[in-house]
Amino acid sequence: MTKPFIMDVNISSKTIDKPSFLVLDCFFENQQNKIELDYAHLVNKINKPLNKTDIDMLVIAAVVAFADRKKLRPQKWARQFKLKIPVYDIDVWQTAHKQLFDCLNFLTGDRWHFEFIANTFHFENMIEPELQTIKTSEPVAIIPFSGGLDSLATLHLFRIHEKHTKPLLITVNTNHNSRKLSFNTSRIIDKLDTRVSVSMKLSGRLDEISYRSRVFVFFMVAAITARLSNTQRIIIGENGQGSIGAPLVSVDYPYHSLHFGFTKRLHDLLSQLWDNAPFFEHPYIWQTKAEVLQLLLSNSSEIDWNKTISCSRLRETSIQCGICSNCLLRRLALTTVGLENLVSENYLWQDLNAPTLEAALKHTQKNLNTEINIASRAIVSHEQFRKINPSIQSYQQIVCELEKAGQQQVEEKINRLIKCHTQEWEQFLNKLNPDSWVVKVALGRA
Repeated sequence: MTKPFIMDVNISSKTIDKPSFLVLDCFFENQQNKIELDYAHLVNKINKPLNKTDIDMLVIAAVVAFADRKKLRPQKWARQFKLKIPVYDIDVWQTAHKQLFDCLNFLTGDRWHFEFIANTFHFENMIEPELQTIKTSEPVAIIPFSGGLDSLATLHLFRIHEKHTKPLLITVNTNHNSRKLSFNTSRIIDKLDTRVSVSMKLSGRLDEISYRSRVFVFFMVAAITARLSNTQRIIIGENGQGSIGAPLVSVDYPYHSLHFGFTKRLHDLLSQLWDNAPFFEHPYIWQTKAEVLQLLLSNSSEIDWNKTISCSRLRETSIQCGICSNCLLRRLALTTVGLENLVSENYLWQDLNAPTLEAALKHTQKNLNTEINIASRAIVSHEQFRKINPSIQSYQQIVCELEKAGQQQVEEKINRLIKCHTQEWEQFLNKLNPDSWVVKVALGRA
C-alpha cells in the first residue's frame, strides 16, 4: 500500500459571502486548495432549506471527490486516504462510519479513513422567492441525469409509463458546459423545468482521471433531493452492459459504480442518517443499450436522441471522441437498431472502417499512443464480455453481490445479457470492413 494521502478540511470564512454556498479550504502535502459548493439552485427549486445532515453529506461528498481526483493511482491501483472533515453531527457520522467506509471502499477500491471534527460554522439556507420553484402534488421520483442517451431514454420512458409521477432530474456540475448539456437534453422532451443542480468547483490540478467516486457525489445529491421531496425512489438509468458488463471485464479494479452492490451499500449508509432512506431502482440493468434504445424508439419516433452525448472524455464540447468505452457502446447500439446510416454523429475518430486508428482521425490529436490504448481497451472489453466464463472469480462475485441485493435468477439473467451482447457485437463487427482497425483489434490482428 502506498503512502496515505492526508488532508485536513476547514470551512472557509468566504462561505459567508452568499447564501447556499460553501467554500472548503483543503490542506495537504504542504499545499492549500479550495472546493466551492453552490447548492442555491437545489434549495430554491425545491423551496426547502437543507438541514445540517444534508450539509454534512455535501461536504463529505465534495471532499471525497477532491481527494480522489488529487491523488494519482499507483500501478497496483489502491490508495489510502486519511481525511479530517468538519461535520455538524459527529455522533451520527461516527455511527455511520462503517457504512461510509464499506461504500467507498467497494466503489473505488481504495482505503478510506475519516476523522470527524465539529463544524462550528453557523449557516442560513436562504430561499430566493424570485426563482421559480417546482410545485407538485403528484408523487415524485428522482432521476440522476447526465445528458447521455441512457438518461434521456430513462426520462422519456418514465414519463410514458408513470404518467402520475413527476420526475425530478438531478445534475452535479463541475463546469458550465456539463450543466448546459444535461439541461438541454432534458428539455427535448420535458417542457417543464424540473431540473435541479448542485455545482462543485475543485481548484488546482486534478491529475487522477479514473474518478470512481463521481457516482457517489451524484447519488448523494440525489438522496438529499429525495429527502427534501418526500420520496424514496431514485431511478438509475443505466443499461446492463454498463452495470453488469463493466465490472466483469475491468482490467484494474471492478467498475462497481452502477450496479446493485454499490447502491445497496449506499442505501445502508443513508439508513444510518435518517429514517425512510431512499431506494435505488435499476429498471434497465438486464437489457443492453441497444434494447433500451429500441424500447425508446418503439414508444416514440420523434425523440431527438442524437442531441445527447455519451462520451465521458469530451463532455465540455459537442464532439465525442468515438473510441472510448462509452462512445463505442453508443455506436454499437446505434448499429444494432439500424440508425448508424440515418444520422451524422460527430466524432473525432469518425471512420470505424479505416485500416488504422490514425486514418480514422478527423483532426490533429496529441498523445496518439494513449488514444490507441483507450480504443484498444474499449474494443477488447466487448470481446471479453461475450467470452465470459461463469467459473471465473469476477462472475461469481457479481452473482453474490446481486443475490445479496435481493435479485432473483441472477445467473440466468446475466447469461441472457451476455448472449444478447454477443449477438449485437458480432453483427457490429460483420458490418465493418474486414480490414477495419476495430475488427483487427477485436480479432487480435492489430
